[in-house]
Amino acid sequence: MPWLFLTLAFALCLLCSALGFKRVEYFVSLGYAASIAAQAIVFSLLYWDTIRDLALLQSVLLLAYGLRLGSFIALRMRVPSFQKQQAENRARGVKVSGLFKVAIWAGASLFYVLLFLPALHTMSAQADGLALSSAPVGLVLMVAGLGLEACADWQKSRFKRHSPSRFCDTGLFSVVRFPNYFGEMLFWLGL
Repeated sequence: MPWLFLTLAFALCLLCSALGFKRVEYFVSLGYAASIAAQAIVFSLLYWDTIRDLALLQSVLLLAYGLRLGSFIALRMRVPSFQKQQAENRARGVKVSGLFKVAIWAGASLFYVLLFLPALHTMSAQADGLALSSAPVGLVLMVAGLGLEACADWQKSRFKRHSPSRFCDTGLFSVVRFPNYFGEMLFWLGL
């Protein structure tokens, strides 16, 4: 894998995560979603001549993941019952020093590159004419994880509209305590 691409990935994630300088929690929320989506777009374009089939589907799923997560976070910020938590996050974020913000920014950006690294490996291998035998199973896990996470977030949002102060214990949440996080783990395991 070209080191130049890893450097580009890090720069891209730094750019997307810079939202955190506005509000600290954006380093790990909107910056996270934007970093994954941006890498999916940029590296798909860079590998455009060789990306196909499974690697292309993997990139589409990563883009869908980033866009879904970003839109969910943006919509959740508008929900009145979430305003108290946002105010608490903002109050804690004001106390974070500039040097610590830079450390969070760099660390989170590096983490987003590492999360995306298997996709870069798949694209690079395909460009070299190699196929990864684990890709089909991984894609099934990615689809299942993305679907589970999206469904769980939808169910919880719907539940919270009617019972904002109650813990969600219906639907998927009656089977697994945090199906949204379980879906995310499945997604990244698949990658």
